[in-house]
Amino acid sequence: MLFSDYINIPCNTTPDSPYREFIDVTNGKLNTITIRFRYGSANLCGIRLLYAEFQFCPLSLGQWVISSTDSYVFSADLTITDVPHQITVECFNIDDTFDHHVWVALDMSRETYPGMSNISITI
Repeated sequence: MLFSDYINIPCNTTPDSPYREFIDVTNGKLNTITIRFRYGSANLCGIRLLYAEFQFCPLSLGQWVISSTDSYVFSADLTITDVPHQITVECFNIDDTFDHHVWVALDMSRETYPGMSNISITI
């Protein structure tokens, strides 16, 4: 399952007082994180992801994934169990003129249990 959000990061948002948004997810295992900044924000923005106030991307506490023209893809091994099933996204944007945007995608899987039907959707 893919959960994603396209986040507008307001200008003049500092790392000391980041902009916060929440992505609602399901219980299960977080497998992959994809982060893509919109062109034009290189080195002006940063993002980090938290679950239950625990920073898991990047793993180095207090650090940020800094904006670039590249897409970032991270492997994750995080099990989401606690309610609310939300990932906290913290962002900053030191540009004093323009808002910038970032797309965050979370690829998750759920365990199947005996008696559950496996539903497959092909597009």
